[in-house]
Amino acid sequence: MAGTPTVGDVQRWAAELDRVAGRIGPRFARAEVRGRAVEFLRGLVSAVERKNGWQLAESVGELSPKNVQHFIGRAKWSGDEVRDDLRNYIIEHIGDDQAVLIVDETGFLKKGMKSAGVSRQYSGTAGRIENCQIGVFLAYRSDKGHALIDRALYLPKCWTDDRDRCREAGIPTEIEFATKPELARRMLKSAFQAGVPACLASTHYTFDVRPCDAHSASSRRQCQTAQKKHARLIPLTVPEVRRLLIRIVIPPLVDAQAALAYSIWRRRRQAAAKQCHYHSRGSPYRENVHVRL
Repeated sequence: MAGTPTVGDVQRWAAELDRVAGRIGPRFARAEVRGRAVEFLRGLVSAVERKNGWQLAESVGELSPKNVQHFIGRAKWSGDEVRDDLRNYIIEHIGDDQAVLIVDETGFLKKGMKSAGVSRQYSGTAGRIENCQIGVFLAYRSDKGHALIDRALYLPKCWTDDRDRCREAGIPTEIEFATKPELARRMLKSAFQAGVPACLASTHYTFDVRPCDAHSASSRRQCQTAQKKHARLIPLTVPEVRRLLIRIVIPPLVDAQAALAYSIWRRRRQAAAKQCHYHSRGSPYRENVHVRL
């Protein structure tokens, strides 16, 4: 969308977010988990820059991140089933026979060794070997828009060969080692089996598909016409849509007292973590922690 959005457009975007929440709602058996899913979606489009449990919880008015962490890590729901719902939703809105499926990987830098799949490996994000997780992602791109439709976490052999470590991280026992090209191939196979319309799969892995005429002459002319019509505006980006939703539609959910209470909780947890860190390192330094409430 390259034009100038109106307030009505932004309100329709917010209503569409509610419809998406309603669409995936049946995937969550318990009412409280369905409610957490809606809050989680709103947190993802909030002004929070780092989408971790603490900050997402604060953005939706929680006094601690325990409910967000429970929703992500312990509540019973299938990420693949939600993926299917969202993939179908995306195809309904931007599906096109001339679309392109794009596979790429990205790295998530980490400090510790407990996160599933974390290891010292090459990260394109950092441009060097780093302690990180690697995710392989599948995106869908047509003349109508683009969106992610699938994902897979890469588990190095040092993980899949250590079943105790996998069990501790919550990785199912049936998960075996798979290379990143194999993960990409599985996601493409799943997309085609689901009837995702596309004429080209683009990836830097070893099974690249030769391109067809993914963008016809007529579609290129339409794109050029739209660019000339809105020459003074770049297309709307996800961060810009998020800002408009926050400014116009989504009200702040945290009052002053809740913000202060969350600050106290966060400082208490940080103080406890600091003591635990010194204890685990066997440092001779000890600090008496006093948290004023």
